[in-house]
Amino acid sequence: MSAGASGAASAVAQDRGSGFFLTASQNHAILFAAGVTEAPAVFAGISGTAGYRDDLRPQALFNNPSFLVVDEQDGSVYVSDSGNHVIRKIQPGTGGRVETLAGVAGTPGAQDGAAASARFNNPQGLALDDARNLWVADAGNHTIRKINLNDRTVSTIAGLAGTPGTTDGTGAEARFKSPAGIAIEPVVSAQQLDLFQQAASNYRLIVADTGNGRIRRVTTAGVVETLATTVSSAITADPPK
Repeated sequence: MSAGASGAASAVAQDRGSGFFLTASQNHAILFAAGVTEAPAVFAGISGTAGYRDDLRPQALFNNPSFLVVDEQDGSVYVSDSGNHVIRKIQPGTGGRVETLAGVAGTPGAQDGAAASARFNNPQGLALDDARNLWVADAGNHTIRKINLNDRTVSTIAGLAGTPGTTDGTGAEARFKSPAGIAIEPVVSAQQLDLFQQAASNYRLIVADTGNGRIRRVTTAGVVETLATTVSSAITADPPK
């Protein structure tokens, strides 16, 4: 599957069937392909036109959209509109609209609270859990944020805005550097499944801490630990003999 004339895809997410949504970041558009062998077409935004506008999908404007995730509950698509510093929602259906879920376009910042007045700074990766929480790797702030879709509030779960670093810890004690990817940690055993079902709020997130070249694990309570570092980050000036 190739993005073809609509621009190279930078992120992909499967819909509730066999189709795929993609971000064409450089062309400021969201694409859709009905299957892996199908050529993608513009789903939302105007290809080649950067901007900000909430409207019906073909008239809406994005600015360097980066990551996206599909809501399996209703088919909505959530997008990190990175250049506008906001999180957008694309409604399903032929008459679907694009709306701003959280953040203020063109106004980067780190404010928590009501989604409409919250601030993000170059948001990147997204992950959606079963409790209706949308998790955001807020790269420009070096933090992990949570958007509660039930009450539309934003909170910072881990990291300290404007302060990059590598420290493991809890909440604002932890440090990240330009985190980009984020995902819900998969359940891989029956024992984990039992624990997951008994305490669904205690699952964990896996974060690509891109600026540090590390993979981090973050609990929903904000406890951060480092799982792995890249080979390059472990190289020393004087290798062992």
